[in-house]
Amino acid sequence: GGVEARARGPASSRNKVSIGEPHSPVRGPKEKCFCQDVPDRSSPHPPDLLQRRMTGPSTSGPSHRDILRLSLPLIASNLTVPLIGLVDTGVAGHLPQASALAAVAAASAVSSVVLIGLNFLRMSTSGLTAQAHGAQDTAQTWLVFFRSALLALGLAAVLVLARYAIASVGISLIAPPGEVVALAKEYLHIRLLGAPLTLLSMVSMGFFIGIGKPKVALVMTVASNLVNVGLDLILVPGLGWGVSGLAWATIGGAVSYTH
Repeated sequence: GGVEARARGPASSRNKVSIGEPHSPVRGPKEKCFCQDVPDRSSPHPPDLLQRRMTGPSTSGPSHRDILRLSLPLIASNLTVPLIGLVDTGVAGHLPQASALAAVAAASAVSSVVLIGLNFLRMSTSGLTAQAHGAQDTAQTWLVFFRSALLALGLAAVLVLARYAIASVGISLIAPPGEVVALAKEYLHIRLLGAPLTLLSMVSMGFFIGIGKPKVALVMTVASNLVNVGLDLILVPGLGWGVSGLAWATIGGAVSYTH
């Protein structure tokens, strides 16, 4: 009995906790498990990655190299756009009619106002595509493209059906001389026939920019401009199509862009 009392005595004294005394900082094994980080099984990211994202420095922002990689091809493609107008003006200036150059200038001004006003197709497609592509949602990325393409085709159908009214109103606002009006309307009637291809090219450019492939958009733009220039030289001086040949050459360049 005495041996048992001595054996139990120290154990019972160790288990006593005084109310007035502060708790001992030494913790048992069971208490240690509550202090350890328990991984969140419901999270798709490993715990160490979450900890680095929460406590470490942010490295997710784009670098200067990334910005240049995206911006330089766009700058280069935009620099090639004036080439079309330059070649059209040069070819039109060599036509027998002096009014051809004025007609191309007037018609180009109207078509630019109408088509560039729909450039939101490129900007909206670029932003929405980038958002879906950044979320790695392939289905949503292609859904944005097809929705934008359908919207572009719907707007282009309106332009094609209303091309005679657009040409009449637009040219009347510019009020060129009488001999220029007929040629300018002829150019616009053909030019607006290519509205579906032009608007689809805007959507395609926005899509490739959105998925981070601006070089593809650059190659497509340069190829379209080169085809346009080549057709200008073939259809107008070569085949003698006149002002209408310039309009068909622009449509040919849009065909090469969408393909």
